[in-house]
Amino acid sequence: MNRFITLLIPVLIVLAGCGAGPGGSGAGEITSDEAIARLDSVMALRPRLAAQKRRAIDSLWILSRGAVSPRERFDVLEKLFGQYSSYSMDSMLLVARMCKAEAEANLGDSLYWRAVIMESEGLKGQGQYFMALSRLREMPLRWQKVYRQSLMQRYISIYYSLSDYAHSREDSLRYHALLESYRDTVIAEAAPDSPSRRLNRAERLRVGGHPSAALAEMDSLHASMPGVVDPGVESFVRGKCYQDLGDTERAKICFAVAAAYDLSKSVRKYEALQELARILSDEGDDGRAYKYIMCAITDIQASNARSRFQKLSSYQPIIAAAYAETQERSNMTKSLLLAIALLLLVGLLVALLFIRRKNIGLARERHDLRQKNIELEQLRSRLSDANRSLEESAKVKEDYLGYLFNLCSEYIDSLESYRKQLQRRLKSGKISDIDSLLSATQGGEHLQSFFKKFDAIILDIFPDFIEKINALLSPDYQLRPKPGELLSPELRIYALVRLGVTDSTRIAAFLHYSPQTVYNYRFRVRSHSLLPKEEFPLAVRKL
Repeated sequence: MNRFITLLIPVLIVLAGCGAGPGGSGAGEITSDEAIARLDSVMALRPRLAAQKRRAIDSLWILSRGAVSPRERFDVLEKLFGQYSSYSMDSMLLVARMCKAEAEANLGDSLYWRAVIMESEGLKGQGQYFMALSRLREMPLRWQKVYRQSLMQRYISIYYSLSDYAHSREDSLRYHALLESYRDTVIAEAAPDSPSRRLNRAERLRVGGHPSAALAEMDSLHASMPGVVDPGVESFVRGKCYQDLGDTERAKICFAVAAAYDLSKSVRKYEALQELARILSDEGDDGRAYKYIMCAITDIQASNARSRFQKLSSYQPIIAAAYAETQERSNMTKSLLLAIALLLLVGLLVALLFIRRKNIGLARERHDLRQKNIELEQLRSRLSDANRSLEESAKVKEDYLGYLFNLCSEYIDSLESYRKQLQRRLKSGKISDIDSLLSATQGGEHLQSFFKKFDAIILDIFPDFIEKINALLSPDYQLRPKPGELLSPELRIYALVRLGVTDSTRIAAFLHYSPQTVYNYRFRVRSHSLLPKEEFPLAVRKL
């Protein structure tokens, strides 16, 4: 839907145009305010219109890369040249030279000199007028005859720009004379009803001081061949005619229609918007005039149309002066506002003094409250740490009790199995077997089994116990279990310390070691501690 609206904009602009009929061109169909409002609406759509233009250009580049023949590639590049015309002078010249290279390599003289005409247009757009003339003058006489009308139009365009941007009045008059000479040639040689002849004739009449006759010519052209002439060009020429006649209202309408059409086609090298801005500036509408001039400057800079900057700069002092007048008229209003502001400021200062006293009291209260909050946060943090510690301790105790119950259950099962063996042998009267069973030493075997289960329980509850306790010891003394074992005797002793059993006698009874052995192990480990010896047991309990 958005794209449809965007594509419909040029049609709506043409339908609302200033040149719709003979004898007066229908400028009364819309007012200047309506035409300017429509222009502003189109200007608001510039980003979307520019994106659409970019997509069209990108699609042509893709087609050019996929062309299957040199002629097809040339045709696509020529369309691409048309897209870049009045949009990007650098790209236009680049594409023209690509066409020239393609024609020179593969397509022959006819298309080569056509590309040269395109190149001269690109050079003219960049302000390189004399180089553009040089390219045109290189064309052999044979091809000058073939492309005569195109050549004449190029000469008219170049000399039109030269007459506008000449450094001296003498040069300007000389270039204008050449322009009129080439325009007369086109008028004389073109077909009587051709748009080129009639459009040049209308411009010739306007420049010659006959704007009414020029308008009549434009009306006749529009009536006999509607839509043939570019609507932006047609509206601009009409605007210049009305401007020469002193009809500012109709001139504004035509310039607004022409500018809106140019913007809708993403044309950046336009003059209608600048002319409209000058008229609006003269009428005192400085804000809108400034906006239009800045729009023109932005687009001309983006297109790199260096030839336009000199003319554009002539409008800026007019708008700047008008803007200065507006500033001057607003000074009295500003003075009044300043006096009111001073009164308000005095009142504000009184209010601020009163508020400041209140704020000092509030600041004290906020400070006290902040301190309380800090204390509460510290208490909350300590409570959170304590809760985590309790949760961890509860989990350890829960796991520890579970393992203890499992050991007790296994020990009961072992005793029950031992009892049943004795009972079976007693019932069968095998007294000798009972004696040998009672004489066998099983304590060592049960103790080793107990150690394995104890080691597994400890490592299950504290998987990184060995790494953490070694971190407390010097690097040259690290506790490592023997092959086939999970914990060494020293690690078992300090595993019990981690569980809260710190008394050496209780540790010795639990592990079936002598108290002296337990003391020796503990002393040796503490002597290699990275911490003070008295702090080592507490550090182990916190692992």
